[in-house]
Amino acid sequence: MRVTAVETVVRPSTGPTWLDQRRVATPMSVFPRYARRRSSWRGPGSDSVAVLVRTEEEAVFGVGVSRGGRVTEALIAEHLRVLLLGQDPLEVVRRTQEMVRAVEPYAAGGIGSMAVSAVEQALWDLAARARDVPLYRLLGGEAGFLPSYLTCASPEVIGGLAEEHRPEIVKLPMPEGPAGGESGLARNVELVAAARQAAPASRIAVDCFMSWDEVYTRRFASAVAEYDVAWIEEPLPATDLAGYRRLRGRLGGIALAAGEHVFGLDAGLRFLSADCVDVVQFDVSWCGGIRTSLVLAEVATSTGRLFAPHAAGMQPWATHLLAACGPPVLAEVLHAVDGGPAGWPVRPADAPGVGVDPADLGFGRR
Repeated sequence: MRVTAVETVVRPSTGPTWLDQRRVATPMSVFPRYARRRSSWRGPGSDSVAVLVRTEEEAVFGVGVSRGGRVTEALIAEHLRVLLLGQDPLEVVRRTQEMVRAVEPYAAGGIGSMAVSAVEQALWDLAARARDVPLYRLLGGEAGFLPSYLTCASPEVIGGLAEEHRPEIVKLPMPEGPAGGESGLARNVELVAAARQAAPASRIAVDCFMSWDEVYTRRFASAVAEYDVAWIEEPLPATDLAGYRRLRGRLGGIALAAGEHVFGLDAGLRFLSADCVDVVQFDVSWCGGIRTSLVLAEVATSTGRLFAPHAAGMQPWATHLLAACGPPVLAEVLHAVDGGPAGWPVRPADAPGVGVDPADLGFGRR
């Protein structure tokens, strides 16, 4: 079996969703003109790129998805595609090693890792379809529902959830960072208090998107001590391992979560070796793909940390990955404003591969 074609499709990710249109604290919140809406500064690099790897057998193909938009697409179409054509796609590990080494001299880090992740996911999907089994079976996993948590727009949304949609943990994006001053801190605390009232049986988590600092994080933790906060997510940049180490264990029992913006196996292992977070959130479509995620998940869970990949409940590849991981794991589901949680409860598809039709990603027929 040989690769005969590698196709790509780019689709805008920033749109009229609550997460993009509301005030959400981000690394750009320090600049007032970008603080009001997350969509105000997110460029084409936030767009998704889908990859379709074809073989001479029409029924044997694979799809993968990552971010980076046209930049990632160019890397895949103009470099990785050349490395794949004519090669055996079932040699997934060898193909991936080749890609990682090929981009290392000029694209190590985010874009390179995203490009390799997308293609690697497609190769694993293809390998499972070639064997006519779901991907989680190929990875040695089991069928069934996955433990999950829910990311919501606001406390009002949490209060309106049907009983069957109320998880043990609900997460809110924080709207303010240090630039918001005392009033901004108070607003963050008020949201946590309102979430506690709306969901008395759930624990509350908060997402800070690398927009806080150590002092602000400690002040927030002290201010929400009475509300049973499960974790504070990404208060610092992903590279500030020393800052995370200083914070961990000093937040009054609140856990630290981070890792979604860590790219590549080496960076992931350094992150875990730093022993600086309690909840590990490597994104399968960004960190290097499925095999990298499996290695990092095993290291994380074997040392007592929770593996909760970023956006896992919305990524078919990630649900298959979690089905093959040992506990403790947790899938994230995003709540739509005009409907219930998408794909709740979470479980991997039983169709061959990851169960995604290329047409749903924008690919046409041959």
